[in-house]
Amino acid sequence: MRTSIVFLICCIFQSTIGRNVDLPFVETASPPTVPFEALTECGQTIVADSGIIEYKLNQSYDAGELCVFVIRYTQGSGWEYLDGTFSLEADGFSDSDPFAIKILRFYDGYASEVFSLGPTERIVSFYGNGAVIVFKTRSNTGTGFRLSFSAVALSPPSDYLLGKDVVLNSRSAESSNFRVWAHRR
Repeated sequence: MRTSIVFLICCIFQSTIGRNVDLPFVETASPPTVPFEALTECGQTIVADSGIIEYKLNQSYDAGELCVFVIRYTQGSGWEYLDGTFSLEADGFSDSDPFAIKILRFYDGYASEVFSLGPTERIVSFYGNGAVIVFKTRSNTGTGFRLSFSAVALSPPSDYLLGKDVVLNSRSAESSNFRVWAHRR
């Protein structure tokens, strides 16, 4: 099962660089909760709102190496989302692999965006329900990385504002007041 998920994510990764993806997130049995310590093995899933992924830090990696980590936030349901921040704290990426880390954002059950981290982009923030971290190399001349993440609840989502609007028609005596969610664009 884990191999199938990794294969699917790799296919998404290869075909979606620079594009939004609308693929459903297939819900499976709940993954085990990993205690708060660094994830260090490929394929691990963490259910947490903060943590560290440390893979082959100060160790050489192979050409064509592929490693995937899944992050599922513990908070957030319904109209509540989390603002996640991912920070590349340390890496030894070679010039051939400057953006070896790709982050797929999960939002309402869909992989909706891909972000790259490397020497010039070390921090990325977005709101959603979780993320998939993909480490993919081309060469064998670099070393691994340490990536930290943290998420803070937002409720309601930051692109919605509560307000009170007045609806008027040609007869002002028939005006109606009601509450709305106004979507900010």
